[in-house]
Amino acid sequence: MSKPIRHAIWAAVSTAEQAEEDRYSLETQEQVSRSVAKSKNWVESAGPYIVPGESRTKYINLSDAEREIPALRQMLDDAKAGKFDVIICYEYDRFRELLDPVARTLAHYGVQIFSVNQPLELQDPATFTPYSSDAEFILRGMNQIISRAAVANLRRKYLSEMPKRVTQKGLPAANMPWGYRKPAGQETVADAIPELIPEIVPILHMMKDMILAGQSSYQVKDKLEQMQVPIPKKRLRLGDKSRTEWDPTTIVRILRNPFYAGRVRWGVTKTHRDLRTGTRRVIDQTSDKILTGPGKHQPVWDWDTHLAILAELDRRRPWLRGHVTRQLSALLRCSVCGATLWRHSLREKRPPDERIIAWRCSVGHASHMVQTNDDMLEKVAAKFTEIISANAQETESIQTHETELADLRKRRARIGDGFEGGLFDLEEFSQRVASINEKIKALETIDREMSRTIGDNKARQAALEALRAIAAEVGLLTWMREADHQEVNKTLSYIVSHFVIDPQGNIIETVIK
Repeated sequence: MSKPIRHAIWAAVSTAEQAEEDRYSLETQEQVSRSVAKSKNWVESAGPYIVPGESRTKYINLSDAEREIPALRQMLDDAKAGKFDVIICYEYDRFRELLDPVARTLAHYGVQIFSVNQPLELQDPATFTPYSSDAEFILRGMNQIISRAAVANLRRKYLSEMPKRVTQKGLPAANMPWGYRKPAGQETVADAIPELIPEIVPILHMMKDMILAGQSSYQVKDKLEQMQVPIPKKRLRLGDKSRTEWDPTTIVRILRNPFYAGRVRWGVTKTHRDLRTGTRRVIDQTSDKILTGPGKHQPVWDWDTHLAILAELDRRRPWLRGHVTRQLSALLRCSVCGATLWRHSLREKRPPDERIIAWRCSVGHASHMVQTNDDMLEKVAAKFTEIISANAQETESIQTHETELADLRKRRARIGDGFEGGLFDLEEFSQRVASINEKIKALETIDREMSRTIGDNKARQAALEALRAIAAEVGLLTWMREADHQEVNKTLSYIVSHFVIDPQGNIIETVIK
């Protein structure tokens, strides 16, 4: 070879954890590749091309991968421009499923792939052709088969071991929830019990208190950004710094997570992949497919608080977004079409004492008119006076199946020990475990639904007691007119789903929760 060979380096990992491991860290891959190139007197003329935390197993074609992996697109563009003769990688599997299309594309551009751990003698770049030797092609094919088998084996282990991690060990299944970390010195210990991050705990309580006080997730978002609280790292792709704002959906998911109340779970979501298009869709699993268990970590709040958070979030309508400040928002419905009635201030240009407050159907202006005036507050106050008089205080207690669930889990563990000791064959072991798992899932589903119902009822009783006290002190009508509309709407909606209003402005139906 008359001229020095020009090279570039490719380093890639699929997860943030791999980026920090000694063997596969990006730094290790780059250092080893550069050292090998130096020993061969090759000249680094482009790159390096680094892929930090991006899966390379989900793409059907190369063009889709290029759109989502900037380093891959840049590497192929530079190869096409003739900026290097060889791309060096730590192992062939650093390309994963992209190995074959990338290799064929690079060969078309006159570029060879050199694997540090599977080295082959390079051809002279001046006379290189992919058809000169079958050795590299065969080695690449064998590596892809091994890589796919390794990935399949990892997925099998994941599906079999993760349920045990939750139900038997009381540990989070995958990502560490925001506000927790592994103890110092145990960062690489798989079964380390998560500990709270002290500086995050008051922020979690602030988020919880704001939601329970009736404020929206957008208001929580504004507060977090005002405090310059960093967004959770797992919501960012490693190396992607484009997102700097909190997402209200992230806030709601954090507060809905029972981990903060001492519970761990597995199977909350499932990823569906369309093999024709390569697209992936994450869907929420139904409650009967979610495994839960008591966690070994320290909770942030108790289970009653968790139920109160769920009740508050469930209370809110999907059409109530942002700051809910108008009187009786989403509490009045049209009897003709079922749409909500919106509050209007009529005759805006007249003096305040001549203006009219009215609630109109939000969609029926052309086909029908359902409108009620300021006396609607009196009618609603009268209805709630009837409701709080008719509803005596209720006391409820929840009896879960924790003891029975603990016994079933112990039985499952003993069956596992028996299988390992040779008492059962694989078929009998699988049947026994499947039967126990079905019973556990059924009981956990009952407990979840029971807990949710009790939580809703507790919130309703608390709202009824608050209204009784208000009625005795200032009167419901005065409170509804003078108090903060957001607080009024929150309290009323714990008790009533909505009122149905006819075209004459009368309440013809009260839908109780």
